[in-house]
Amino acid sequence: MLEASDPAAAGMNPWAQWLLRALIVMGAGFVGLAIWVQPSAADDWYVGWQLADAGSAWAFLKQMYLGWSGRMFTMAVASVVLDNPTATAVFKLAILPCFVFLGACVHYLATGKPPRLERPEARGFLLTTAVLWLGIPVASETVVQVTGACAYLFPAAAGFGFLSLFRQARDQAQRGKVVSAGWLACAGWVFAGAVVGTANEQLFAGMVVLLGGWGWLLWRDKQLRNLPPEVWWGLAGLLIGVLILLGAPGNYVRMGAQTEGTDRLLTVVSRFAMYLGGAYFGLGTADTGRALWLGLAVIILSGSFTLGGQRGKEALIGVAASLATLAPMVLLVNFASPRTSFFAVIFLVMAARAAAPQKPEPSGANAIRLVAFAIAFLVAIDGFVGWAANRSLQIEEAARLAVIRQSVVEGKQEAVVPYLATIPSRLTFMLNPEHDRIFVLNMSKRQGLSGGRHDDSPGAPRPYTVNTLKKLKNLL
Repeated sequence: MLEASDPAAAGMNPWAQWLLRALIVMGAGFVGLAIWVQPSAADDWYVGWQLADAGSAWAFLKQMYLGWSGRMFTMAVASVVLDNPTATAVFKLAILPCFVFLGACVHYLATGKPPRLERPEARGFLLTTAVLWLGIPVASETVVQVTGACAYLFPAAAGFGFLSLFRQARDQAQRGKVVSAGWLACAGWVFAGAVVGTANEQLFAGMVVLLGGWGWLLWRDKQLRNLPPEVWWGLAGLLIGVLILLGAPGNYVRMGAQTEGTDRLLTVVSRFAMYLGGAYFGLGTADTGRALWLGLAVIILSGSFTLGGQRGKEALIGVAASLATLAPMVLLVNFASPRTSFFAVIFLVMAARAAAPQKPEPSGANAIRLVAFAIAFLVAIDGFVGWAANRSLQIEEAARLAVIRQSVVEGKQEAVVPYLATIPSRLTFMLNPEHDRIFVLNMSKRQGLSGGRHDDSPGAPRPYTVNTLKKLKNLL
């Protein structure tokens, strides 16, 4: 697995190799545990209630399409996942493999080389995946939370997986190979394109720019005619899907109250400029984009960076695709949350890897090994802290739900529950006290009570007062 011919592996002590492997396994294990113990919160409950009230998955999809959104991919996945606890559990187990698959697709799209569990391919793939993990915005909302993964992670995996098929066809066309798999494959491409097209308008915008850039490269070299027919059928399916997505009446119902001030050009431009700053640099947050940009720097410095020639064009197309994912939000920046930069970050990481394919010099092997250990350690710590916080939150949520249900049994009119005291980690999705107050009220009414509220009595737990690592330390 660790080839001696690889400069970063040559001369590495066997114990160091095993330690690095152990850190990778430990990081994956703790991240998986953090995802597993994250309790249902907010939209997990709300969407589940809507699904139950609709009576069937079809009625739920129709209701969402007419009154909320055209993202049928997301709604279809949610209708399956939230249907019963077993489906939810299976979905949680699939989240981490899905993210690894996404990392593999990003690596392949950037380099044209499928990741393999051997050096140096594995090192480049694992580095890309780790940087992606540490750099994605609000991982608690886009990956860890069940409905967040339905809305962002799984559509991204489907979209980038579909793009990987286009990348394969493009590379074959550049080599002069015209290979068609037949009409059955064409039908599969149409269906896949239609499904991906309904996933997310931001994802579609990035895909259009990336595919357009690749098409331009092929047209410039007079190789466009080498593309097999299934590629064109796939594009047709993508167009069908996005027409379904954009034609949903629910989009315009939801957007009606979110466009205040968009009639003033200067207001639109200034707000969108601030939105771009937030998307790429985390302006207004404690992170200020450190994890993303340090990760991009590691990718660039560990490879052979250039913006010239074919690689430079590939990288610039990736950057353009990243920016394109933010364009659909131009009139909705007041409504946009940090998770709307999820797709932009993925395309940006892909662009960085395209500009700096893995080609380290032997003289930099020690630095590369040090960086590998540091990133593996960061992922492991991120997962461990996330698991500790999510486990604490899971216990609190279970206790509060028990209080609400006990209030029903005792014939009370109102449930009084404690605030959520856990201090959240990067991988912890929990509502702020004000949104949690609304959730407690809704949950109590859902259980048959007249209302519910937080316990404000003296001595009751206060929000964000339990440091789970400190609590764990005191138990030792």
